[in-house]
Amino acid sequence: MPRVTRMLSLMLSTCLTGASLTASAPAFAQAVPEARRPQPQDDAPGCRMLPRGSVHSWLVTESVYQNEELAFDGKGLLIAKKGEALVAVPAFGPTRVISRDARLATLSLGLRVLPSGDVLVAQPAVAEGLTAKLLRVRPDGTVSEFFTAASMPPGLPPFIIPNGLDVDAGGNAWVSDVATSQLLRISANGTPSSIAVGAEAQGVSGLVFDDARSTLFYTGAPNGTVRRVRVDASGRPVGPPEVVTVLQGTRLDGLTQDRCGNLYVVDSDPARKRFRLLRVDLDAGGAAVGGPTVLATFDDQVSGVQFGAGPGYDASSVYVSGIWGKVFQVPVGAKGAPRFSAP
Repeated sequence: MPRVTRMLSLMLSTCLTGASLTASAPAFAQAVPEARRPQPQDDAPGCRMLPRGSVHSWLVTESVYQNEELAFDGKGLLIAKKGEALVAVPAFGPTRVISRDARLATLSLGLRVLPSGDVLVAQPAVAEGLTAKLLRVRPDGTVSEFFTAASMPPGLPPFIIPNGLDVDAGGNAWVSDVATSQLLRISANGTPSSIAVGAEAQGVSGLVFDDARSTLFYTGAPNGTVRRVRVDASGRPVGPPEVVTVLQGTRLDGLTQDRCGNLYVVDSDPARKRFRLLRVDLDAGGAAVGGPTVLATFDDQVSGVQFGAGPGYDASSVYVSGIWGKVFQVPVGAKGAPRFSAP
């Protein structure tokens, strides 16, 4: 196992604990109005007929390695890391290198496509002399710094290991730091603000921002907790984070959302050699309904999950990636939550 992977695995394992797979779902202090909830569409089988158990999944590619996450540009390209390069993988045809830059050489933990079409890549400070940063990679391969540790304001913990990453329709980034247990919003112009610090932001690996609800959902530790925090128009939290559900005995990682409002989360536990995709159903108020549904089990360590988008990739499937190069497709019966479209 590479040194970077061992280091991150050891650090994350210290904060991830649990026993049997059970779920609890405290009610939210304030319910989300039904009018703001993403409405079910006419895609078959539809939100009322989602699978209640495991579905068939299959391997799409095993050519992207040193890569925890993936993203889609909406034009038929899967964006991922392949060693020191950022690559575009079409559904049909050869993989194309977008950028090969020394700053991309280490393991990338987060990756998302901005509304502009540029790609954000989260690079941790995992070795002496490295600085944690979010890199911005343009379609022509040009690499610049969207945000670095040096830009952290006084009074906030340092920026060391950015992990979970998502972006919203305004081009703002939402990122976790698993070394310092914090959640940050980085505005489109690179200005950071604090969303949560401490126990409520511990071990956060998966983030998904719900533009319709102005709500950030995220996975964390201990005990497989899924939380949410609402924000106002300026991106400031409206109240403290709230627990959506606790999935005991899991090691939660990547997170995404369908148009029905449900969450899809990766449960990745190398110690138990258990790698799964779970669905957490939410009601109209945003509370979890029942226990999780196990949709798929994988034969290799996985971490990231995103809905397909663009020609050649199924919009009613999620694609699950891992650091050893494999990407799996899982048909889940619903399309992803409405997202912005990159130009």
